[in-house]
Amino acid sequence: MLHFMIWLIFLLEFTIGNAIFVTEISRHGARAPTKLYPFDIAFWDPNLLGELTPTGMRQHYLIGHEFRRRYTQVTPLLSEIYNSSEIYVQATSSDRTIMSAWSQMLGLYPLGTGPNVTLLNTAPPMNISAYTASIQNALGKAALTNSMQVIPINVIQGPKDHVLHGYDSDSCARISQISATLKNSTVYLNNQQYWANGILKTISEVLGVKISTISSASNIHTALECDLYNGNPWKTGMNETLFEQLAQIHGFSKFYVPFSDAEARNLSCSAFFQELIGNIKQAFNGGDLKFAYYSAHDTTLAAFLSCLDLAQDYNPPFASTLVFEAYQNATVGLIYNDVLTEIPSCSNIYCPVDEFYEILNSAYVPDLETACKLQ
Repeated sequence: MLHFMIWLIFLLEFTIGNAIFVTEISRHGARAPTKLYPFDIAFWDPNLLGELTPTGMRQHYLIGHEFRRRYTQVTPLLSEIYNSSEIYVQATSSDRTIMSAWSQMLGLYPLGTGPNVTLLNTAPPMNISAYTASIQNALGKAALTNSMQVIPINVIQGPKDHVLHGYDSDSCARISQISATLKNSTVYLNNQQYWANGILKTISEVLGVKISTISSASNIHTALECDLYNGNPWKTGMNETLFEQLAQIHGFSKFYVPFSDAEARNLSCSAFFQELIGNIKQAFNGGDLKFAYYSAHDTTLAAFLSCLDLAQDYNPPFASTLVFEAYQNATVGLIYNDVLTEIPSCSNIYCPVDEFYEILNSAYVPDLETACKLQ
């Protein structure tokens, strides 16, 4: 197994050098919980629920720094100085995804790579104090402090975001119907009863919180994960074994509802897959765009993985990445959390681009607005 992993890492480094276009979709970095429980209420500021934490910022900064090494040094895919024609960045309309994108871009184009002004008389049309004037003098030719590079983050409001939020009921009401049906299915209800009568009773006693449904178990798992990434101690009696069982329940929930349903998968993935096809085609035709980065959520990754027949046992962790690399030899590689991963319906771990297009097109929904209406 170790030799196989070493081989995959070598293969990954080798193929990066032939990449002509890269798309990355990430889950935002570590965050504060969105709901507080008695066991963790002392650890979190109630005004910052759901916000990206310093740990989450660091995670994405490191990803950006590693991508700088891979895509400006291992291969000259991107310019070492920011070129707006080469990079497109989009985030969902959430503070934590926007901040994750900013953090990653600061790693990709770190301090010292920003532009210089051509004129030193750059005062805006307002009265400038002596203090502000001294800052301008200290900047010298650097446009911003420490030659910081600012990179635009594009945001589409949730209800209109079929690319990254296609699974959400605000974007696609039909998926809410499918989810309700799946939550009433025999598979879901049997699993829920089994867990409620077993492990969830134990965890409820340990945490002092009633946990009797798959949904509540998933929420508790996320809260404990937030504590883990923030260095907060778990309540006495909570341990890795119990946490692992919650993680399995959360993983089932994430990939079963709604992505065990083919219609829901297509509705969730169609818009992004069509955008991905268009971007790869422009790259093979000599287009300028080299790197497209989408900062999103765990459910976004779960949707795209499910559509590629790569459903996982566990929910995508904070700062998870799904990367598509298009290569000069007309193939595409898929890399999930830095592991080169074979798409089951492809003939090779490096998927021939025509096969890749066919797989993505199989999820195509011609009229999403109509298809997403309640039935």
